[in-house]
Amino acid sequence: MTADTWFPDWKRPWIPQLQADLLAGLSVAAMAVPQCVCFAGMAGLPASYGLYGVIVPSLGYALCGSSPYLAVGPVALVSLLLHDRLEPLVPGSAANINPSHPADEEAQLRFNTAAIQVALVMGAMLVLLRIAGASIWTHLLSKPIVDSFLTAGALVIAASQLKYLVGVEIPRGSQLQAVVAHMWQKRPDMRWQELLMGCCWLAILLGQRVLTTIHRGWIWTRPFGSLLVAGLSIAVVWLGHLHEPSGTIRVVGPIQPGLPPWTAPAWFPLQIPVLDLLLTAASMTAVSLLEALSVARALADSLSSRPKPACELLGLGLANMAGAAFGAYPATGSFARSAVAHYAGARSRLTGVITALSMVVVLLVATRPFELMPLNALAAIVIAGVIPLVDFGSLLPLLKDDWPDGMVWIVCFLGCCFVGVDVGLAAGVLTQLLATMLRLIRPALLQSSSSIRPGVQDESQPSAELQGPVCFMNVAFILHALQQQLDAKVAPGDASPLIVGWKAVTFLDATALAEVLDWLHHCNPHRVVLYDHQHLRNLSKRLQQNSDTDQQLLQNAPAESTQFLPVSTSSPS
Repeated sequence: MTADTWFPDWKRPWIPQLQADLLAGLSVAAMAVPQCVCFAGMAGLPASYGLYGVIVPSLGYALCGSSPYLAVGPVALVSLLLHDRLEPLVPGSAANINPSHPADEEAQLRFNTAAIQVALVMGAMLVLLRIAGASIWTHLLSKPIVDSFLTAGALVIAASQLKYLVGVEIPRGSQLQAVVAHMWQKRPDMRWQELLMGCCWLAILLGQRVLTTIHRGWIWTRPFGSLLVAGLSIAVVWLGHLHEPSGTIRVVGPIQPGLPPWTAPAWFPLQIPVLDLLLTAASMTAVSLLEALSVARALADSLSSRPKPACELLGLGLANMAGAAFGAYPATGSFARSAVAHYAGARSRLTGVITALSMVVVLLVATRPFELMPLNALAAIVIAGVIPLVDFGSLLPLLKDDWPDGMVWIVCFLGCCFVGVDVGLAAGVLTQLLATMLRLIRPALLQSSSSIRPGVQDESQPSAELQGPVCFMNVAFILHALQQQLDAKVAPGDASPLIVGWKAVTFLDATALAEVLDWLHHCNPHRVVLYDHQHLRNLSKRLQQNSDTDQQLLQNAPAESTQFLPVSTSSPS
């Protein structure tokens, strides 16, 4: 690994580049402290696990990742999904409303260990995918899937934080309708003090975002909005003694100080059944990879900063495997913190190293103040962080110009919101494949305004050209369309046959070859001429088909055409 790999955007003199990475790393750390404390609670883990989840995973990603902006660590959606999967598998864990101060310490310990084991298996899966060369499958994650996934995830995350904003206790969950139903049932228990304080913090965060959008010169202050709210909320709770048992505001509670513990001995024995562990890790792998790639692609502003799927698989895999040895639960790229790194001018993956070192300092000397941070402030920070991800505007152009992609967006969104983010993601990918197959079934068939017969320019010469693959799914449509052209423009005995160009055919399978040859054999040999038939010739040899009719009709001559126009045909019955 060369210096150019680590520092692709560094230019001499290096001191300004180092300063940019240093500022970006400190800015990300300032946002990560309050965010990751909250994300750990969403995952059902003690607050210190959120801080552990930044240190080693950031270092692991810095070794092999490809994006200079991607801030790796705990994220809201993965945290929510992890808790949703593990709580039914770890008996007694549902009783621990506050993981930092659990009612059942033994159940909490089993839950913590299970989360670490999921991180280990998830990291191993990512590395194995990289070794198997499976990075090409990341291209199945189309833009409609990414946009709908992020929008649905933002809504689910925001809904999951409402209970902290209004001071009620409801079961954690990742299904939007369940969260809304529980909130409706608990509406008499809402505490106006929590709601008022939480709305104030949310107003500060949103106001700061609007202000920095209007006055671009102040955009450097955006990373510190979360830290400002954290400091103000801690000060209010401490000065007002609102955290005492008789108080009205719930706070984070004890955070274990010190460096991350060595947790490799906790990899065995397994805390949950092997099949459940594999299924949980697989769903986390898909969601984590999608979030990391979508964030990295969205922030890439140069060729060198574009994410490389193979490097992302390896980087995220090593990040999670190494993190599992030091108390980290599943980690991936954070949209909010990565955006902060981008705004702050990050130049290389050294930004992640500086963030990790900053978190070490926090764990050693600065955990005490965050124990007084109110949960409503954490909820406000999370909600403000996911609001920019909501993008319903991306759906309208799809429905107007490309309705199959619009349906992909809708299916993925509804699945993520009302069934589960992993199920919604799978449904989106399957719907995208179905939409692609529908397009393949009706390929482009063009007709030209002049002949494609070499050396002849005759406006009355009927001709057509095929584009793209010809296979078992679309050959019936193609032959039906060609037959319509033949019947409409070439009379029996006509001296001017239908010229069909095959130069733009990219693939021809055995089924399509057999169908095409059968169609040619049933046509008058003087009514159809096919040019540039390399696919036909190669597959004809494979099928050991060699007929006089074939040799008469397939002319090996280059296709010359002008201004091809779409052919309008009806579908075959």
